[in-house]
Amino acid sequence: MKCLRPLATLAVVAATVLAATPVGAAPGALVRVISAPRYHFVAPNGIASDGTHLWVANEGGQSVTEVDAKTGALIAVLKGKVFGFDTPNAVATDGARVWITNEAGNSVTELNAHTGALVKVLKGKAFGFDAPYAVAMSPGRVWVTNLRGSTVTELSGSGALVRVLKGQRYQFAGPIAVATDRTRVFVANAGSTVTVLDATSGALVRVLSGPSYNFNSPNAITYHGEHVWVVNAAGNTVTELKASSGDLVQVVKGAKYGFNGAGAIASDGAHVWVTNSTGNSVTELSTSGSLVAVIKGPKYGFYGPQGIASDGVHVWVLNYRVGTMTELAAK
Repeated sequence: MKCLRPLATLAVVAATVLAATPVGAAPGALVRVISAPRYHFVAPNGIASDGTHLWVANEGGQSVTEVDAKTGALIAVLKGKVFGFDTPNAVATDGARVWITNEAGNSVTELNAHTGALVKVLKGKAFGFDAPYAVAMSPGRVWVTNLRGSTVTELSGSGALVRVLKGQRYQFAGPIAVATDRTRVFVANAGSTVTVLDATSGALVRVLSGPSYNFNSPNAITYHGEHVWVVNAAGNTVTELKASSGDLVQVVKGAKYGFNGAGAIASDGAHVWVTNSTGNSVTELSTSGSLVAVIKGPKYGFYGPQGIASDGVHVWVLNYRVGTMTELAAK
């Protein structure tokens, strides 16, 4: 998952730091910090995993790094004009295909998830791309938010245009994040709303708004089971919703949670993980919303942590400002 990033001076650390994880280590234990130049992490921001491969979009490097999800070993660095990477931001994968949004290039790149080979680059006004930013996949569909255009592009699983969703009734306003539970699609709008769509038809289900939700510049969203979690960047809070109805479950807030520049969020069904780009930390929650830990300290290498992903075994955190990746134990 990914979020809006702060401007920062970038530096790449010149070594790979490894830390052994004890058998039976608690969730959040450090596994390793990857900082070797060969990974080509330059302003890494978007990240996704299918449990076998890990894909990292390097916003500043105009590249995508493919990593072995189990060992952290480098598989490949994909770069070059053929891939169409131009400020690559978000990544989504279902284990067969990988989709990467290119904000500056107004395009979306599709890769073969097994080989990393280029499948196609979608570009042009016909797709409605206008600063394409976030991407998510549901069965037979790919959903792309257009940050500048305040629209959502719906593609078939093969990349054919289905429709461009726009209009006042959707209340898209700087749609910055998207997630799907395979039945519904949840779009976080950078102002103060969340739009819910039907994942099969693209039809509007509802727009969630109002003070009770505490939406305050929502900029990241994830789900697990019957719950949807929305990060509110300006409020440094997290709103939990019931996926089927949109009903408010709770607003997680307070100094003890360590939210400070709260940005990206991921859930693996056992824990919810939130990056704090200003606080240089990661907040670990139980799926009930209770605090497990605020993970911080020099050994973790957190510096402007942004993108985050988990497969239930590993948690990967991208350190945008220094071009590194921290791996934690998820269980």
